Amino acid sequence: MAQYDDYGALYTKLKNRPIPIMQNRYASEAMNNLTGLRVLDAACGTGFYSQMMAGQGAAEVIGIDISSGMIENAKKELPIHWSNGPIRYFVGDFEQADLLQSLGLDELRGTFDVVFAAWLLNYAADWQGLSRMLDNIFDALKPGGKLIALTPNPFLLKEHGPEMTTEEGLIGDRWQVTEIYDYGYRVHMIVNTSPSVEFDSYVLYVSEYEKAAAAAGFPCLSWEVVSITANHCEKQTL
Repeated sequence: MAQYDDYGALYTKLKNRPIPIMQNRYASEAMNNLTGLRVLDAACGTGFYSQMMAGQGAAEVIGIDISSGMIENAKKELPIHWSNGPIRYFVGDFEQADLLQSLGLDELRGTFDVVFAAWLLNYAADWQGLSRMLDNIFDALKPGGKLIALTPNPFLLKEHGPEMTTEEGLIGDRWQVTEIYDYGYRVHMIVNTSPSVEFDSYVLYVSEYEKAAAAAGFPCLSWEVVSITANHCEKQTL
């Protein structure tokens, strides 16, 4: 995604701000013990969570991101002792059909114990795009595997309506609604950094997540609203 290519190493620094620190703590607790597991880091960015997963015992971590700039920096930030594993990075688009096959990873289909998707699903413009992302995630998971996803809180839409603009002060971010659809909003985010980071994404209604999950074959979709939002879905035994 071109809007991320230029941010590179700056993106990792964003993880050390107060709100992301809370998100990181929750992500770590949600992933829990990954010892011996194969994990897919979907929208891996510069590899912050990939390294967290390896640190929590994952036997193999595959990181995929649409931004070549992010992947370039992820490889640069990879500690020397992990240079030959367990982490590998690839450039790929989760809305592309048969993503793993296109990356030469067809042998890994249906073998991942966990897929962790931090701030991936909010780049789907509608439920169809979201379904394409979830298709690739479902394709990656083994029977009984788990998806953990961090995504903007869709319940805020009901609370704030189309005039939603949030501003969390000097330690947070500013969200501005730029377009309104029947199924959600397009938002512009300005991250309070120097230099500032800005990007566009989407906040869809819960009903859109439900339609996409059902279309992709996930048997459940549950939400846990804390300082962030997380989806937990298990793949049915086929």
